[in-house]
Amino acid sequence: MNDTREGLLIPSLELIGPEQMALDMFLLKKSVCTKNQSPILRFYSWKGVWLSIGRNQKNIPKHWKKLAHEKKINLVRRPSGGDAVLHGNNLTYSLIWPTPPRRKHEAYIKISEWLIKGFLELGISLHFGNQSIKPRESNCFATSSAADLVDKSGQKRIGNAQRWLKGQVLQHGEILLNPHMKLWEEIFHSPVPLNTKMPIQRKILEQKLLGALKSEWSNISWSTDNLTDMEFDVIRAEASNYEVSLNLSGNSIIRDANIASTT
Repeated sequence: MNDTREGLLIPSLELIGPEQMALDMFLLKKSVCTKNQSPILRFYSWKGVWLSIGRNQKNIPKHWKKLAHEKKINLVRRPSGGDAVLHGNNLTYSLIWPTPPRRKHEAYIKISEWLIKGFLELGISLHFGNQSIKPRESNCFATSSAADLVDKSGQKRIGNAQRWLKGQVLQHGEILLNPHMKLWEEIFHSPVPLNTKMPIQRKILEQKLLGALKSEWSNISWSTDNLTDMEFDVIRAEASNYEVSLNLSGNSIIRDANIASTT
C-alpha cells in the first residue's frame, strides 16, 4: 500500500441494520464526492439479530419473511453483493478504499491481507476460497468463493462482498465468532459450520485485527474520525432505502437503485 498516507477509523457502533447499511454507503458516497484519498475502516455490531440480503439476491424465501413477522429476525438489504448473512454474535467490518486495483479479484486480495495477518497471529491460517463467485446458495457461508477467507480445513471464516462506485470500493466482511445455532438452522435449513466458534471476545478480536491493519499498511497514519450529528441525521434519513418488505406474496428489490455500481 503506497497510494495514501492517511487513514480514517470510525469508532465501533451498534445500530439497527438499515442504519448500518446507510452509514456504509454514506461514507462511500462522501469519499467519492470529496475525492478522498484516505481509506476508511470501521468495525461494528448489530442491535438485534439481522439477516442481511445481498444487493443482487432477488428471491427472498417466504420462511425468512415469516421469521421476521414472528420477530425472530430482522431483514435488511445490503448495498454490497453476495448471499444472505446472519448477524448478531459476530463481528462485521467495512473498509472503503479510494484507489483499489481495477481488477476486483486483485482488490479482494490486497484488501484482505491484514485479515490474514491478524488471524495468523491468533494461530489460525487463512487462505482464499477457490469456488466461483457466481451465486449458488442463499447462505453466504454455505460456499467459499475466491473473495472469501477459509481455514486449513476449507471452512469459511470470513465472508466478503464489495460495492464499487466511480472507481472506489466498499468491502463488507463478516467474521464468524459465535453464530446463533438454532436460528441458523431455521433460516438456512442447515447446521452452523463446524469449528467456526472462536474463543475470543469481539472487542479483543477487533483490537487484534486493527493492530494487524496498522502493521500491514504501515505507511498509513490512522486517526479516529467521529461522525457529526448532522451526518447521523442524513444516515437515519437514508436508512429506509435498505429496509426489506415483509409482504409474503412478492420479492423485495433494493431501493437505492439510483446509484450505479457492480457487485
